[in-house]
Order: sequence, then C-alpha cells, then structure tokens
Amino acid sequence: MARKTDRKMDRTLVAALTRVCEGARESVPGFAWITHFVDYKRFPESLLIVCVFETEAQWQAARVRKQDARLIASILKELEAIDIRIGDQRRQLLFDTEEACERDSNGNWVRRYG
Repeated sequence: MARKTDRKMDRTLVAALTRVCEGARESVPGFAWITHFVDYKRFPESLLIVCVFETEAQWQAARVRKQDARLIASILKELEAIDIRIGDQRRQLLFDTEEACERDSNGNWVRRYG
C-alpha cells in the first residue's frame, strides 16, 4: 500500500503533467499524452516521464521543429513549481510513440517502461 505522502505527491505530479499535456495537445501536432512511472522509495531519482506521440513520423516532425525541447522546458518548469528536480534528463524524460509501443510491446506501456 502506498503511503499517504506518496499518493499526495502522485496527485500533485499528475496535475502538473496534465497541465503540460493539455498545452502540448493544443500546440504540437501528433502529441497524444504524457505518462509517468515512479518508485516512491527512490523518488525523485526513479521518476520516468514519457511524452507520447501518435506516430513515428509525427515524433520526427516535432523533433525537427524543436518541439521536444519546448516540451522538456515545460515539464521542467511544472516540476520546479512543485519542488521536484530531475537529475538526469536524458534518462528520466523520454519520448515515444503509440506506434512503436504497439509494434514492440504489444501496446503494453507498463511492460515497456514499468
């Protein structure tokens, strides 16, 4: 059973990521959603945030337009506002596609990252 403080932190984290997600869905073509995985016994080092695009082509187009950097900046700003610091952005902030997860992990995001 998760501790009460863990559940509260998770709700706060979800709210912050939802703000990023809503903004990105309006401004980044092909952006679908954000998810996260975390082990609160090793928080925040264990925090993994995944920004998901619908297709590989949409993800590549977003990279060309430097929208990945804008998404990372938005995530970091929201996390900072709730006093969470990411130590290793390359390991903890990832991008993926629904297309790749379906192809490689049979659509199972937990198996893919959990």
